[in-house]
Amino acid sequence: RLVVDWWGGTERGCEPAAEEFDSLVKELLTDARLGLDGDTLTIDADTRGQSRRAVLTDAEVVDPSAPVESTTWVLESILDDEMATAVPIGTGPVTMTLDDGFLSIDTGCNGVGGDYVLEDGTLTVTVGPSTERWCGEAVDELETRLRELFDQPLEVRTERWPARGTRLSLLGSSGQGAVFVPQDAAEG
Repeated sequence: RLVVDWWGGTERGCEPAAEEFDSLVKELLTDARLGLDGDTLTIDADTRGQSRRAVLTDAEVVDPSAPVESTTWVLESILDDEMATAVPIGTGPVTMTLDDGFLSIDTGCNGVGGDYVLEDGTLTVTVGPSTERWCGEAVDELETRLRELFDQPLEVRTERWPARGTRLSLLGSSGQGAVFVPQDAAEG
């Protein structure tokens, strides 16, 4: 059983439908009976003279995170000292796949690949040769940053963002990193 004695909130004026929903949630949770069955949480309450029920299922069950391996990832941002910057203008979509021990990156101009080991949340890449075509300053700079990034062991983090899906972060000890989204999410 969950009992809430006091609710706080902002005084921001919301649309009537949003205010009504907030009010309903407060009523539902003021004297709620909770039930957990596996990945499903059920909230029952009697409010406004009616019995109400909310059934919540873990987002990971409803919409599972994309697996790190066998997914085509699109570069969303570059991290320097954990400050994110967008992929530079003038570069096309940069894709990355990790599949059967081989990493492949396509910048839309050059490609780079190499063998990798993904173990205990750490990605270690042995970068192989890449094409060396000049692609313009923005693309060349991005390719250099990616080569430097993959030349060190990387901490692998995945996280779910509400309404935006899975994010894959690859983080180096030097503060460098990259954030990727699944290709289908980037296109949607």
